[in-house]
Amino acid sequence: MADRFKEAIKKIEKAGQHYKEKDSKRNFEGWLEATSRYTKLKKKSIVDLIIDASNLLLIFNDQKDETLDPLLEKAIAETNPNFDFLNPPSGEQLKGAINSAKGKYFEYLVVEKLNNGERVGDVILPEGFSAKVAEKINQPGWDIEIIDQYGDSSNYIQLKATDSFSYIKSALDKYPDFQILTTDEVGDFASDGDFIFDSDISNEWLESEVEKGFIDNVNYEETFLDNFQPIYSLSLILATEGYRVVFNKRDMKNAFSSFVSRSSKSLLTIGISSFLQTIGTPDPLSFSTAMLTRYVLEKADFYETLKIIISERRREMVKLRLLQQDLYLLRGK
Repeated sequence: MADRFKEAIKKIEKAGQHYKEKDSKRNFEGWLEATSRYTKLKKKSIVDLIIDASNLLLIFNDQKDETLDPLLEKAIAETNPNFDFLNPPSGEQLKGAINSAKGKYFEYLVVEKLNNGERVGDVILPEGFSAKVAEKINQPGWDIEIIDQYGDSSNYIQLKATDSFSYIKSALDKYPDFQILTTDEVGDFASDGDFIFDSDISNEWLESEVEKGFIDNVNYEETFLDNFQPIYSLSLILATEGYRVVFNKRDMKNAFSSFVSRSSKSLLTIGISSFLQTIGTPDPLSFSTAMLTRYVLEKADFYETLKIIISERRREMVKLRLLQQDLYLLRGK
C-alpha cells in the first residue's frame, strides 16, 4: 500500500510540473502558454496579411506597366470594330486583322511622336507645325496630313508598315506625288531623302505589339500565369521561418509545418486574385476579395489552433484531477 501511495504522489508531482512556475506557485501555466501561442499566431497572421497585400500591389503595379497602349486599343477598335475576342478567327483572317490594325497603329504612333516634337527617323516637324491622321480610314494616297503654323495643309505623307520593298515601290508608282514614311526593315536601304523616309520603327515590333493586343485578350491560361506571381510572399514567409529556426532555436519540423500552412494560404489568396483579374474583374475588387479570403482563412486557422490547444489543456487537467482523486482515495484508506 505504501508503494502505491508513493507512486501516486510521484505521478501527481510530475503532472503538477506543468502548472508550476519557478517560484513554485500553482498557476495554470498551460493556459498561459495557450494565450501566448494565440498572440504569436495573431501577430504572424497580421504579418502574412501585409506580405500578401504587398505581393498583390506589386503584381498590380507590374500590370500597369504592361497594359495595352491606348493608341493600339484605338487602332484595333477602329480597324476591327466587330472583332470577337471570345471567339477569335485564325489563319489568314486573323493575319488580316493584325495587318490592318498594325498600319493604323503605325499612323497613330508617328503622329503622336511628331506632335510631341520628337524625331521619327528621318522626319521632324518645324516649329509650329503639327501632324494629323486622315479622317477616312481608307484615305486614297496619303495617311497623315502635315499642317503649318497658320493651320493650312503643308504636306501629305503615306505611311507603310511593311518589310517588303516591292510594296513600297508599288505605292510610290501608284501615288508618285506623296512621300512615303516606312518601317525600319525597308527604310534602312530604301530611304533616299526625297520620297522614301525611314521611321526607325520596326515592322517586326509593330506586328508583335498588335498580335499581343489580339491574342493576349483570349489566352486565359497565359494571362492567369502572368498574374499568378507568389514568389514574393513565399520568399518572405520562408525568410521569417528561417529566422525563427536560426535565432529562436525553433524546431525544424514545426518550422516546416508552419511554412507549408502559411504558404498554402498565400497561394490560395494570390490564386483567387489572379483568377478574378483573368476574367476581367477590376483590380480594387480583385484585391479586396483576395484579402477578405485571406482574412477568413486566418480566422479559421485561429479557431482550429485554439480548439486543439484547449483540448490538450483540458486533457491535462482531467488527468490531474484523476490523479488528485486517486491521492484522496489513497489517503482516505
